[in-house]
Order: sequence, then structure tokens, then C-alpha cells
Amino acid sequence: MEASTISMEKVLYVFQSEYNLNGRPKYKTTHAQFSSFIDDLADAIQSFNSNISRYDAEVLAKMGIINDMSNFDKIINDNYRNGNFGTPCTN
Repeated sequence: MEASTISMEKVLYVFQSEYNLNGRPKYKTTHAQFSSFIDDLADAIQSFNSNISRYDAEVLAKMGIINDMSNFDKIINDNYRNGNFGTPCTN
């Protein structure tokens, strides 16, 4: 497993509590844990590209998790998604 994959797994599960629902494991994150979770995701994003500003990294970390994002933040996310910002993927 690649180092980046290991770090993302750590980010995804370190702040989640496991519980059982109808025999299936489920995970939840409390509000108190959520701020650290977003910070860790932003750190992981910046570890892939240190040229991304902290604000943009936080926007990318929150997008898809938080429903009520500002139009400004949505535009930032769309610009990264469409390859207008950041470094395009070569794969």
C-alpha cells in the first residue's frame, strides 16, 4: 500500500466512532471531532501539492461533506475539478 493511501485511511478513521446497526459496522464523527477531521483532510491535500493555499485546501476538504458551502467556495472547488487551478492529473 502506498504511503499516501495509508495516510488517507488514517485521516478517514481516526476521528470516527464505530457502532453496529443491524449487524453492520457504521462510523460516525461528532461535531467536536469534525474540525480536526477537516484540518487533517486539508493537511493531506497540501501534502500532495504544497502550492495549494490553506484556504483552498480547506474548501476542497469540506466540499462533498458540508452541504451549505458559499458560492465563492463552490467556484474554487469547480476550478480545481475542471483543471483551471492546481496541477492537472497526468494519469
